[in-house]
Amino acid sequence: MPDGRRDVPDGLTPGAKRARKEFLAVYGRYIEEPRAQVSLNVLVWGPSPTSASAAAKKRIQVRDTLVTLGHHAAFSEDLPSPSGRMSEKTKEYAQARAANLIVIFIEGAPGATAELHDFSSDLEIYHKIMVLVPVEYRKGYSARGAIQELEDATSGGGVLWYREGDLEKCRVLTAVVKRAEALRIFKFRQTRHANL
Repeated sequence: MPDGRRDVPDGLTPGAKRARKEFLAVYGRYIEEPRAQVSLNVLVWGPSPTSASAAAKKRIQVRDTLVTLGHHAAFSEDLPSPSGRMSEKTKEYAQARAANLIVIFIEGAPGATAELHDFSSDLEIYHKIMVLVPVEYRKGYSARGAIQELEDATSGGGVLWYREGDLEKCRVLTAVVKRAEALRIFKFRQTRHANL
């Protein structure tokens, strides 16, 4: 079984063999369709990218990996600022509403922690949030407040607790990529159904 596929069953007629070949070609195109047609808008919030912390480095890696996978991933600080006087909270609220996924590293990031508190209970936004939290934060106010509520509201799906070393082992990156790619499939299906 090359590539995990079964060999062509015995006894297929020439017509059935052609049909199978056509089926596999169409099937392959359908498998690639979501990636070719759908890109997510992903905000990656967290510690300053100029910081030497492991979380800041992982934040950069998450953004860059998502871009490589064909998504628009950005830091809020890299987005253009609207003209006129507007609070950071108002700008980031608009960004959060426009995003498909919001990845939040709170380790060493008081600004990102504030964003989590500001937006995690918003009914239009909470389901987009994936907050990445060191287990050492479990007893803190955020963990027993906004993070607990988000974890409860998403049955744990919006919160990833990680241990020392998980950032370097790519456990966190893998979880973010899985979430983004699953959302890509959902968005693709939604788009397909809307066009039927």
